[in-house]
Order: sequence, then structure tokens, then C-alpha cells
Amino acid sequence: MHSFFLRIFVSFWLIIVITIVSAATLGYVYSERARAAVQNFEISDSMLAASEALQAGGRDGLTGWLRSLPGVTSSLVYVIDERGNDLLGRHVPPPIMVALKRFKHPGNRRFIAREGSNLRPARPFTQLIGPDGDEYTFFVLPPQGA
Repeated sequence: MHSFFLRIFVSFWLIIVITIVSAATLGYVYSERARAAVQNFEISDSMLAASEALQAGGRDGLTGWLRSLPGVTSSLVYVIDERGNDLLGRHVPPPIMVALKRFKHPGNRRFIAREGSNLRPARPFTQLIGPDGDEYTFFVLPPQGA
């Protein structure tokens, strides 16, 4: 009888150890994938690609470009329309909402638009202007823990 309870006790602790090791390994793998995706993601090139997608296909083209971003990177890139909604319908993180409220009022708009371009590098955020005149604000969030 003593041996039976010892086996249950050891099995219980073995399951706990396996669970912790598995969770730690999966967390490490995910964080490494996120780090690699962020390191390989060129923001300036991506903004130009987003600008081209918007110019060629309008809002639908820009939405398609966002959907085409690879895995982890897509969860860090947000394009917000004039009404404060993400183009993919995702929940907009609080830091983005705070930034939009702080910098969106007309007194803070200082855009530098190139002639014939729909890309407006703005301070503090880059904006894209659609063929129909709609404004889209481009945000790239840092990965958590970075």
C-alpha cells in the first residue's frame, strides 16, 4: 500500500514537471519566433508596400496587404482608419487609442506629403492617404517584453 501511494505521488510531481518544462519550451520558441519576425520586418519598406497596396487597391488592397503579413508580424502592425477602427477588425490596444486621442486633433496635424504620393510621413505617426482621400494611420507595436 505504501508503494502505491508513492507511485501516485511521484506521478503527480512528474506530470507537474513535464507541464512546466513544456510551457517554458513553448514560450521560448514563441518568443524567438517573435524576435526573429521583428528583426526581419523592415518598417520603412513595409510602409512603402502598404502605400502601394492602398494606391493600387484602395482600402481593400491595404486590408489584403495587412492579411498577407507573416504570423507574428501581423499581430504587431495596425492600420487605423479615421474612425479609430483597425482595418482587420481587431481590438485596438490601449496604447494606440491613447496616441490617437493625443495626436489626432487638427492642431497637431503637421503632414509632409510628397507631390503625387499617398504616403504622409507624419510626426509622430505615418499616415497613408487613400485614393478617396481617407486617412489611415500606420502603427507598429513593439513585441511585449522587448
